[in-house]
Amino acid sequence: MTSFRVHCLAAILLSLGAVPGLAQEYGELVEVNLVTVDIEARDAKGQLVTDLERGDFRVFEDGHRMEVTNFSPVARPATAIAAAPTADAAAPVTAPDAPGTTAEATSRIVVYVDNMHLHAGSRSRALSQVRGLLASELVAGEQVMVATEDGLGMTVRLPFSSDPAAVAAAFDQLATLATHAQEDDHTRAAAVQAVVVTQQQDIAFGIPCAPNIADAVKAFAESSRQDVRRTLSRLGYLVNSLAGLPGRKALLYVSDGIPLQPGQELFEVLYNLCGGGAATAGPWMPDELAGFDSTSIGPGAYRAQSAALDAASYDVTNDLRRLAAHASSNRVSFYTLQAAGLTNPASAEMSMSPEDRLLQAPSVAAIAAENPKASLVYLAHETGGRAIVDTNDFRRELGRLREDLASFYSLGYAPKHQGEGKEHRIEVKVDRPGVRLTYRRVYRDKPVLEQAVDHLLASLMHGFEDNPLGVTIEMLPTKPLANGHLLVTARLLVPLFKLATIARGDFHEAKLRVLVIAGAPGSETSGVRQVEVPLRVPHQQALTAFGKSYAYEVGLELTAGRHDVAFAVRDELGATTSFLRRRLQVTAPTAVPPSDR
Repeated sequence: MTSFRVHCLAAILLSLGAVPGLAQEYGELVEVNLVTVDIEARDAKGQLVTDLERGDFRVFEDGHRMEVTNFSPVARPATAIAAAPTADAAAPVTAPDAPGTTAEATSRIVVYVDNMHLHAGSRSRALSQVRGLLASELVAGEQVMVATEDGLGMTVRLPFSSDPAAVAAAFDQLATLATHAQEDDHTRAAAVQAVVVTQQQDIAFGIPCAPNIADAVKAFAESSRQDVRRTLSRLGYLVNSLAGLPGRKALLYVSDGIPLQPGQELFEVLYNLCGGGAATAGPWMPDELAGFDSTSIGPGAYRAQSAALDAASYDVTNDLRRLAAHASSNRVSFYTLQAAGLTNPASAEMSMSPEDRLLQAPSVAAIAAENPKASLVYLAHETGGRAIVDTNDFRRELGRLREDLASFYSLGYAPKHQGEGKEHRIEVKVDRPGVRLTYRRVYRDKPVLEQAVDHLLASLMHGFEDNPLGVTIEMLPTKPLANGHLLVTARLLVPLFKLATIARGDFHEAKLRVLVIAGAPGSETSGVRQVEVPLRVPHQQALTAFGKSYAYEVGLELTAGRHDVAFAVRDELGATTSFLRRRLQVTAPTAVPPSDR
């Protein structure tokens, strides 16, 4: 992660040469909010339905019928292509010349491997099948990105590439990385062991199921919830960066699953032990506790009813809902692949000590199987993707992922709200019996500035550039700072005739907003910095001034090394934003020997 600070420096006017004329004078523009809904339609046999028309669809937002203003069937041939030259594998992404054409000609698949919630065996099985689909051949217009979550955060292993050889090399690298789900298994088993020991002691003192019996379970649930939230946060960061890229995006999330209620299976153990289940019988019950009479639990004890309430208190559904709403807003569909398949990796790697047998109780084992799967199903359903669960052969569903991206209907409607930050539910109906639709169910109407930040992340992470304002960047000489960091200055040159202005009194006024973000290539960043830049030109100087560029200097305090830096320059009155990225190798300036000065 890059640590940096921004120093806002001087703003000046530089001559462009010829005077093209004055900027147009008008008030602040209102941006049109168009909501795009991508829809896959299949019949009862699972075959794609490709002959629907605009009039066959009805779209509702929050229960209100919406007028469909845009409609486009998208169909791309699934024709295999040869490997692209390596130099082009990670070429910068540029904005399309015409919305709805170049943008829709590209389908982007992000393979996100969550090593924090994966076992080595299940990862190997899953990735061999994913590799077989994506690394053998790509179809025309298809790009693949590979990223992982490891102990220190998210890492991009392969930027978007259309080269099957580069994709194959990235998958080969994944096999060398450590997995961490087994660490969670050991912590879970230790928590159950602590429960057993505590119960034995409590029984000896005549106070079975004393309140402290839940301490180890609550600690495990809290730690697990923090892990889940870190994962969702990193997925959210990646999703936001994808927002700035045109067209549809599929995020193939490979994991054994993340629990919807962290620790729920251990609270079920407490439920059984403290009177809520068959606590004194069954092959899963440790011998030391087999004779315990649960009806003897006294006042003030931890009771079975408490277990269900405590389990619900660690629920992460709201976190998942926010992630799904962000993804849907960004035209990102989750395709969740449960790598564990039909096996339970936790039980497969678990020793069969008496304490561990508690986890084999039918009700406990059922929760352990369903809890991590529920979140995967939820994310896929809400974002219009597909949950690949309960199977060890993923190839058929992976093939459907490619079909979904190649053939769909794109509908658009314009709601009355604009950037109010609220979540909205979408419902689409089709007037043809037997046709089943898959589409995003919820989205969040992002404020304009938040959308700009998403595009800035896309510029930083994926090389996305769009420059309608004609901004150019000059990098000035690096200067050392007293704290050992380096001051890197970027001069942003904005042609004034490109800006919208409004006449106020004796001045032409424009309003710019500059945003900047920096990060080490392929990793997370330390955040976005922004500054508002008001601009005033006296009427009597307008003819000369609008033939020049407005130069705004931004100082970046960086450490030595390689950095990606992305800039956004937004014309607030004209509702137009330019996005640019520079890759820098920051080094300290070489000292000049006294004899050479």
